[in-house]
Amino acid sequence: MTSTIGEFYPQAYAHLRTALDLRSAVITTWRDFVDGGGLSEDVVLEADGAGRLRLEAMWPDGLRDELTGHFTELLDALWATLDSLVTESVAMFSIRRRPSDPDRPRFFPMANSEEGLVELLRESCLNGVLTTQYRVVVDAQPFWGEHDHPRIQTVRTGLAQMVDWQTRLADGAMLSAWVTPVEPAVHVDPPLEVRSLEASPPGELTDAYVVAGFRLADYEPGADVSGQMGSYVDLAFADGGT
Repeated sequence: MTSTIGEFYPQAYAHLRTALDLRSAVITTWRDFVDGGGLSEDVVLEADGAGRLRLEAMWPDGLRDELTGHFTELLDALWATLDSLVTESVAMFSIRRRPSDPDRPRFFPMANSEEGLVELLRESCLNGVLTTQYRVVVDAQPFWGEHDHPRIQTVRTGLAQMVDWQTRLADGAMLSAWVTPVEPAVHVDPPLEVRSLEASPPGELTDAYVVAGFRLADYEPGADVSGQMGSYVDLAFADGGT
């Protein structure tokens, strides 16, 4: 797929390569943080047998800004890829079909309603592309809702995700660590007993996050107690948006 884009749409391919490089930068930066000891876990116990499983994050100064900056540039590169697919298509087929209003900018329109899409199309943003390409762009608009064809729905879902990311970034959202407790557990030896354990709802890991609270029966200070976080820690927006 990328080789085909590179042959016929060199500008779009260049933007796509930039997006893929930035994606690698985000993944590598996050992985280095995690593998470098950026996250730690411990079991906190009180004298009465109450306790909690806790995750901590040691965010270096500027790391979240760096991750968010890379991600913003990645999203910009993806939009530029879509716009270049349109402009290069117009240039490619301009000999066969002379575009009207040649001075108007060509771009990949994104609308939140049918009326909004009509207004964008009136700007000649797609004038000059092939009819099949025109239909693909129109059918890909997320506002249409669910589509029976899985390939079209995949494109709609992807574009809707990009719009959501763009909205979050415009509102000042930053990438962070998001914890989803799945199967936290506490391990003890008799006569100790785990009387109760309650997992916390998913949430952002800023400095510290309680994965679960628990209570032990017959606890005495110094008893051997270990914990299992049993949680996913993902790179996401601070409200859990991915």
